[in-house]
Amino acid sequence: MRFNGKIGWLSVAKIYVTKDGDAWDVVSKIHYGSELYAHDIMTANPQYRDHVLLPGNLTLTIPDVDTQVFPTITPPWKRYA
Repeated sequence: MRFNGKIGWLSVAKIYVTKDGDAWDVVSKIHYGSELYAHDIMTANPQYRDHVLLPGNLTLTIPDVDTQVFPTITPPWKRYA
C-alpha cells in the first residue's frame, strides 16, 4: 500500500532513501511519473544539490507537487500547424 502524502487538507512530504547512483531525474520519475520535477526535489534538499549522482542511504524529502499544472511546451514546428 502506498501513502499519497495527504491527510485531509494537510499535505505531508514523503521521504525517499537513495540507492547508490540514483540521479535527481530518476527520483522524480519514480515519484511523479516525470523527470520534469527534479528541480522541486533538489529545492527541497539543498544540502545535496552539488551531487549529480546521489550516494546510497541519503534521506531525501519528496515535496508534494501538483503535477497537473506543469505547462506543456509545444515544439516550435507544431505550433502553427
